[in-house]
Amino acid sequence: MTDILATPLSIVSKDEDYIRWKESKDGKFIIKTSYSLLLKSECADIYQSSTVSWKLMWKIRAPFKYRMLMWNCVHEILPVAASLSQYIDTIYAQCSRCSSAPETHLHLFRDCWESSILWSYIFKRVKNAKEVHLNSFFRLDWTGWINYNLSLSMDWKVVFIVAIWHIWKARNREVFDLKMIKPFSVYNTFYVNYMDTNTIMQAKAAGNWLQKSPTWKPPAAWFIDGSWKERDEA
Repeated sequence: MTDILATPLSIVSKDEDYIRWKESKDGKFIIKTSYSLLLKSECADIYQSSTVSWKLMWKIRAPFKYRMLMWNCVHEILPVAASLSQYIDTIYAQCSRCSSAPETHLHLFRDCWESSILWSYIFKRVKNAKEVHLNSFFRLDWTGWINYNLSLSMDWKVVFIVAIWHIWKARNREVFDLKMIKPFSVYNTFYVNYMDTNTIMQAKAAGNWLQKSPTWKPPAAWFIDGSWKERDEA
């Protein structure tokens, strides 16, 4: 403060003081520099919570069908009952599995009792689930929930995206086939599929993904088929 007060002021310049935007070279405020500042500042977390990182989603080491379903989830365009009831009068908005709340995306994939039981099995039995903070997992809104899970390690993202697939699959069997599936059965199917996905993706990363399938080659000129006989005998 002493150094600042000791700095002499110019008495030659006739320019008046003015407000200068320090993030641009000429001191003028432009939206581009403010946007860059926002992403770098402490407000970045708030901004990111309202959008989804597409790069994180598409880079998940899982088959395309899982990532495609996640894309539909992020956009909230799956035909859940709460959405369909807005356009079709004969469709009831309540969740068909628990009947305790409207079937929104968040309710279907997290808050429905069948889904919450599946997540509890995963948190207790899957090693890669230990990094998840349960308070954040069960209290965030839809976009925040998706962003939080996609911000964790690749190991957890694979667990998350495979679980989403099996929740959706089990829900559709109950809605369209009227088959009630116990959460532990869903977990068993999920876990087998999760382990298979890990094995396949690790093989792909190691370069062993595409193996040449056996092809037929014509026999050599000297080859004799041992199954052939000149005269057929009983």
